Amino acid sequence: MRQHHFTLGQTVRFMARDGTVADRPAKYTVTRLLPFNGAQLRYCLEHKELPFSRLAWERDLIGVVSPGLAC
Repeated sequence: MRQHHFTLGQTVRFMARDGTVADRPAKYTVTRLLPFNGAQLRYCLEHKELPFSRLAWERDLIGVVSPGLAC
């Protein structure tokens, strides 16, 4: 069984297939870890300023390191 790369509550950003940021440089929070569907793991995301949730494939996300946690 595949393991999720991101965890609940983690901050992530969307990435376009060419490696650029897909939408405005907004940070999203992982709110649900969705099951493997045979292709990729998926996540449910929320943004504090948007009134809806989004679904995202793991391949389209990058993690955001908090400034206080950087080495």
